[in-house]
Amino acid sequence: MRINLFGVMYTAKAFLPMLQRQTSGSCLLIMCSIAGIIARPDMSSYCTSKFAVRGFGECLMLEMAKVSPHVQVTVVHPGFCATNIFRNAAISPKDPAKGAAGGGGALTRVLDGSPSSQDLDKLLRRLSSHSAASAAEIMLRGVERGATRVLITPEAHALDFVVRLAPRLWYTKVGQVLVFSWVGLCKLVGVITPLTWPGVPSLGWDRTFVVAGAAAGATMYRRSRL
Repeated sequence: MRINLFGVMYTAKAFLPMLQRQTSGSCLLIMCSIAGIIARPDMSSYCTSKFAVRGFGECLMLEMAKVSPHVQVTVVHPGFCATNIFRNAAISPKDPAKGAAGGGGALTRVLDGSPSSQDLDKLLRRLSSHSAASAAEIMLRGVERGATRVLITPEAHALDFVVRLAPRLWYTKVGQVLVFSWVGLCKLVGVITPLTWPGVPSLGWDRTFVVAGAAAGATMYRRSRL
């Protein structure tokens, strides 16, 4: 909380007076996470801090609209981006003995709850559809168009849509399998088309794919509840 939440708050406190003194072109970019949109098991501390950052950013957005309308506040929710977040992370595996043994591949150890920081770093880079540079370009484009929220990576768009359309779907095992399968398809679309390449405008196919998948998943879930 000291870094994820209070670090954001203290930074905003330090820079907001300078932004308010400017007459135009001011923006405070608040880095949140996809964990500020959805909750995950065994990540209660991290998700709590990120939900708090999201709430702080959105409250600040409303407050600035009243007292300093020229100050734009944008909250960023990235998904899996190829950064060094896990490379030097302190990981506490559920089963240290399995992690020390090093049996199986990185994915096997992650599923067993015994991954090392190297395993998580390797898996992150395999799952990532964006580098830090391409993510930064998306943030800048979001600021330029006056966005209040910027979602980065296909899974961020997909999961945000799911929790809006069918909130209960994410909190069932069947729902999570459907969502992850759908996210995988969304990422595949991003790989085989230029939709996620930096500097290339989206043609709208990715959004159509996301909406269609969410609608189909929500319909299947609701029918299963009847």
